[in-house]
Amino acid sequence: LVDGQTVVVTWSGFLPEQSVNILQCSQGGTEGSGVCDFTNARILHPNPSGEGSLELTIIVGAVGSGICDATVDDCVIAVNDSGLQDPEATIRIPLSFAP
Repeated sequence: LVDGQTVVVTWSGFLPEQSVNILQCSQGGTEGSGVCDFTNARILHPNPSGEGSLELTIIVGAVGSGICDATVDDCVIAVNDSGLQDPEATIRIPLSFAP
């Protein structure tokens, strides 16, 4: 991936009539919201059927309090079901970047 590239994120099996949160995170997305990018995030996106897809713009460089680039291997797209805090409510999709 390169800076500014757009990817399509698709999900299914989520709670219907709720929202979905989709954002890029550094540090595996497991160190709290401070490691995630909220500028390009899709927060509280309506999710009437529990499935869908949307585009997300990828950042190379500073992402939250971390870095996402070709030198690290812990950057993810986090897809969260309804803002639930249970770790199983968030799917983490690993990202890799062009050198």
